[in-house]
Amino acid sequence: MSQFEEKGWVRLPKAFDPSGMAEALWHALRAHGMRPDDPMTWKQSGGQALADKWLTKFGKSGVFAGVANHEVDAALDQLLGDGWIEQSGRWGSPLVTFPTEGGWDVPTGGWHLDMPPANPLSAVRMFAYLSEVREHGGGTLIVEGSHRLATAYPGLHSRVVRNRLSELHPWFRELWQPVDVERRLPVLMDEGAHVRSVRVRVVELTGSPGDVVLWHPSLFHVGAPNASSQPRLMLTHTVLRRADSS
Repeated sequence: MSQFEEKGWVRLPKAFDPSGMAEALWHALRAHGMRPDDPMTWKQSGGQALADKWLTKFGKSGVFAGVANHEVDAALDQLLGDGWIEQSGRWGSPLVTFPTEGGWDVPTGGWHLDMPPANPLSAVRMFAYLSEVREHGGGTLIVEGSHRLATAYPGLHSRVVRNRLSELHPWFRELWQPVDVERRLPVLMDEGAHVRSVRVRVVELTGSPGDVVLWHPSLFHVGAPNASSQPRLMLTHTVLRRADSS
């Protein structure tokens, strides 16, 4: 898990069998008027990521329990030890991102941390992919390596940490307060920067059905527009370390 420690995330390709999961999710969406063969019915979400309470309840029904297989369990054991909290049958709240009109760009606002840094690692965030999520297809954006910089600011709110990092290096200022619009994407996503010996760059978390991405809860991340023609279907989940685990 050296990649997780260095970059803050790791992909487990084809980690689970997604058979029937996307179909089950669409069955739930149909009950609320959204159909896979009619893009007009997707517009009621306003193009935003759909994660309503009824979807969370559906996720707890056990239909996605197959995500929690041996490969995923073994990876979590490496990251959290054998003392993590297993929520039987509740392996993922559905998250659906419908296509939007217009182009794709790296957002300037909305970047945040899910949890302040903690040692030992207190939790792991998970994405499990039920559909093909290609480039510019709504995949969450992360600042690879930012979890290592965040450790210098324990307990601080995301906004405060953003301000501190902007003061620390111009690369972060370009991320949140762009100046060089023409070169912004290559600077952020290709070139990146070295900040306090940490390589940072913006990464789009794409994936294929059955893939799992485990990522650090102290990574800066943000939702991104879906500029593709198909909805992003995935699961999001947080696995917690037990309080008595060493």
